[in-house]
Amino acid sequence: MDKEKITIFKAWLREEELSENTIDSYVFAVKDFFTKYNEISKANLILWKQEMIEVKSPKTVNLRLCAIDRWIEFDKVNVEKVKRVRYQKQTTVENAMDVETYKQLIECLERDGNEKWIAYYKLLAMTGARISEALSLTKADLEKGAALMPTKGKVRRIYIPERLKEECANVWGELEDGDFLISNKQGNKMTSRGFASMMKKHASIYGIQSEKMHPHAFRHMFAVEFLKRNNNISLLADIMGHSGVNTTMIYTRRSEREQRQEFNKAIKW
Repeated sequence: MDKEKITIFKAWLREEELSENTIDSYVFAVKDFFTKYNEISKANLILWKQEMIEVKSPKTVNLRLCAIDRWIEFDKVNVEKVKRVRYQKQTTVENAMDVETYKQLIECLERDGNEKWIAYYKLLAMTGARISEALSLTKADLEKGAALMPTKGKVRRIYIPERLKEECANVWGELEDGDFLISNKQGNKMTSRGFASMMKKHASIYGIQSEKMHPHAFRHMFAVEFLKRNNNISLLADIMGHSGVNTTMIYTRRSEREQRQEFNKAIKW
């Protein structure tokens, strides 16, 4: 695969205002295709799709097909695109961090005196920020109580509660305005991969379900808990940075376990 062409492709995707995480996943997909096939053709695309269906989730398959579609557009390849994998979308919130597990995590970190990671997890739990957004927040944002964040081709406002600033003063109190709230051991901006790696480590140390220990799980918890206290779903959609309330509606639905419990209670005939 031509490295220079990949670099140009990345620049083209940035001009399309895609996030860095999306760009990385698209480049990975394109490289994966070209390690197996020499050229893009409808026949090769169908074979690649069938290979992926056997080992990957429908969501992953469709993401990679989308990446190839963008490459076709970028490289002006004259080939018909293949159809996406059709599947029933999940309509419940699964593998979300729940309050009980969150409190267990914080208590374990408090016991070990790990104030830094307490602050990091609270930042996710109290703002509903995506991990890419949380990693970009600075001390100046904390002082202002909000940050304007470009994401997915638009700009949204992320609110930071005053309570968080007070509770984590020992961690962030001495930072300069331009310092990132979440940093690595060298004091630089932490990567999402580095953050996720530490989450897996904490899950293992503290006996927490690994399925619940991923950055997006805290965003789910934030939304579910917010709606318990304020059922203004339009407000939540704005806070979460959703383009409409349809996306936000998933947080009003019960988990599969809760649905099964309610179902069994109801079947009395």
